[in-house]
Amino acid sequence: MADFTRFLTKEEQVGQPEALLNDEYKDLRRQHNIICMVGNGFDRALLSRKNFSELVGLRGKSTSYKDFYKFLSGDNRYGIRLVDESNIIYAKMKDDIENHPEKEMDKWSNFEQTVTDLIFKNDETIDNAFITKIEEDLEQLGNLFSSYLNELLPVEILVEINKKAKKEQWAYKSFSEFLGDLSKEDYRKMHFTYRFTDFDHDPEYLKITDPAKRNKYKTEKRIKCNNTYNYDLYNYKIFNFNYTTLLDNYLYLDKGQFSPQISKIADNDRNFRFRIDPNDYIEKYFTNKNVEIEWSSYLLTDIIHPHGIKDIPRSFLFGTERKIDKITDPRNRFIKSFWGQNEKQYGRCFEDAELFIIFGMSLEICDGWWYDKIYEQLAKENSNAELIIYWHTNEEPKKMSADKLKKLRNNVKQRFIKGRTSFWSRKTINAKEKSVMERIYVVPFHENNTYFLGFNSQEDSEKKKRNKK
Repeated sequence: MADFTRFLTKEEQVGQPEALLNDEYKDLRRQHNIICMVGNGFDRALLSRKNFSELVGLRGKSTSYKDFYKFLSGDNRYGIRLVDESNIIYAKMKDDIENHPEKEMDKWSNFEQTVTDLIFKNDETIDNAFITKIEEDLEQLGNLFSSYLNELLPVEILVEINKKAKKEQWAYKSFSEFLGDLSKEDYRKMHFTYRFTDFDHDPEYLKITDPAKRNKYKTEKRIKCNNTYNYDLYNYKIFNFNYTTLLDNYLYLDKGQFSPQISKIADNDRNFRFRIDPNDYIEKYFTNKNVEIEWSSYLLTDIIHPHGIKDIPRSFLFGTERKIDKITDPRNRFIKSFWGQNEKQYGRCFEDAELFIIFGMSLEICDGWWYDKIYEQLAKENSNAELIIYWHTNEEPKKMSADKLKKLRNNVKQRFIKGRTSFWSRKTINAKEKSVMERIYVVPFHENNTYFLGFNSQEDSEKKKRNKK
């Protein structure tokens, strides 16, 4: 099971047996559970970078669905078609791509829609032999996809990514500085970023005249009221929906970026500095405007491949999330959340998360179970859960008008709402869903220059900070 481990805070550790405290964080104030979901958009962006695209084993190719189809159809080192139309799924792929250009068959959600169309071809009569044939054909395509990925990603490209990620500290920046991707308006609205700063209008504070006592009051107020502060744990659960380990490579916390103990003081067990305000959006926090606000904190990460990994072809989960009423229906074998036992494996960790981040996903119904789980937390009464969606655009967001950006953000939020399985066959968004949309924050980007999963150099990052101030 992929639950979040709950650690005892410093207050809760008082009076506990010593043996129980061995694995605890000594000075823990609060724990922030963060779920990240990363899709094929990340892999494609990474492989398109100049430094890496030249090392791709199949020149000009990516992890896209359409490139895989071309590989099957003869665009490979053998120059032959690797599968014929006796494979029912391939025959449908061929028809969709070659005869229906309006479908824009470039996303893996298109492939899974192809599978969905086939297994639900006739709802009234279930042909068990036909279902078995689709399953066999899907397995054949899975094996070929594993071969494709292994040819696409030679060891040279993995070594180059490894070097670049370490040098530019991509993993650390993603975990520490992602709040720098938010607009000022969204940053100020978020509960996650909340901290008490308005001491000029705090009557209790104004009564205090002694400077030392004022500073003590400020510290105590921040410890009590700030959502994030020093001694907090940032506990990341990353669901990698890609079959490659490119994201795992990117996010690996090597010795150049991370240390289990960042302080030279033996008693200080913190291992992380969280940048609460990379863009200096909140004024009046320090009198010295040049001081960057970093919380001395704890970091814990875990990466999970819920849909399989390329080196184990039989682990690939291709299918649908269309609901089936009967548990005995053989088509349940194609329901990804059913076959992957998602509820048992991952359901509980959603209940414990306060922040969700989606990157590189198309927000289609084929991953609707995951969007259902996020929505449930956002919609809970008195919940402070929030969602950040990173969305790639064909135009640089800075060049868009305010109205165009607003419309884009709203469209992405609606896309998330409609991508849930619980929205199946509906057309309109209800009042409750509209209120949930207020807790969704969209980060549009064009050049992958974000702090989170971006490809900026250290120099580019510093320049970006200067330009925002």
